[in-house]
Amino acid sequence: MMANMTRSIGAMAAAVAISMTSSCSELDHELAPPLSEIRNAQILGIHDQAFALTNGTWDGDPFDPDGASRPQAGLAEDIYMTGDLDSDGAEEAAVVVWESSGGSGSYSYIAVFDWRDGDLENIGTSLIGDRVKISSAQIVGQWIVLTVLQHAPADPACCPTQKATRHWRMTDAGLQEREQ
Repeated sequence: MMANMTRSIGAMAAAVAISMTSSCSELDHELAPPLSEIRNAQILGIHDQAFALTNGTWDGDPFDPDGASRPQAGLAEDIYMTGDLDSDGAEEAAVVVWESSGGSGSYSYIAVFDWRDGDLENIGTSLIGDRVKISSAQIVGQWIVLTVLQHAPADPACCPTQKATRHWRMTDAGLQEREQ
């Protein structure tokens, strides 16, 4: 009798483990995509063609085969936000991606990621600006809200001085910034 109970308990534990595994994989896609997945995602909306991050960075081909200048991009890994940005009941993730084409500029973008048909997808990307310094980032309701230091009209390229709070939202047309 004890052997039968042990087998029954073992069978029940296996059934619970299988059930939990199935439930977890379904629930994972109701949760925001994790940064670990985004570190190897396709990025759209920065260059004419998508590019794939590898461990959070991307190095494009040199502009000139004999030159050293090449486009590069990567995640600002200290900015990762989650929330239901598109009202579908599941959370999306928003991150900041930087891009440099080899000159002195360094452009920042917001990129939003979601699970679509079980695959990670970049569903919206929007320019923040060149050499903009982000002091805080959060999701408030369905808005991505950044507090930034950006360039005032007379500022030199090196040194932005204008404080601003900026807002982005997912729309049918993609990720859009609210007019200031």
